[in-house]
Amino acid sequence: MSEYKQPVLVQKYIEGLELTVGVLGEGKSIKVLAPIEIYLPSSKVYGYEQKENSEVQAIYSLNTDKLINDKVINASKLIYQSLGCRDAARIDFRFDTINNELYFIELNPLPHLHPEIGDFCRSAYGAGYSYETLLKQICNQAIERIANN
Repeated sequence: MSEYKQPVLVQKYIEGLELTVGVLGEGKSIKVLAPIEIYLPSSKVYGYEQKENSEVQAIYSLNTDKLINDKVINASKLIYQSLGCRDAARIDFRFDTINNELYFIELNPLPHLHPEIGDFCRSAYGAGYSYETLLKQICNQAIERIANN
């Protein structure tokens, strides 16, 4: 801290599954999209480089484990509503498969909407949305909210 003159946050590394999920809506009317599992064959950290080079540095799949999906969906609703999010967000988790514990990592209220490499879009595709439908849904929610205020 003395060298950089700012505080430092140190977190324990959580061994387990990397998961991400998109959430749409506002308040009590939210929809949690498909939880996506991210496998990194050559890294333990899913950062900028892995996302930008995802075609060779990451493998994505729909998570099909009901226990994990239920935990992700319930936690996502609680987190999204508690933080007062609206329209769209992406939430990242780690799931400790040894202890069956889900850890909230971060919420991104401005999710990456790139149709090919955006994790939010991957979650929406897994839930059956097309890219066009996803964008319309986000825009229509914002328009409706503005029109009602």
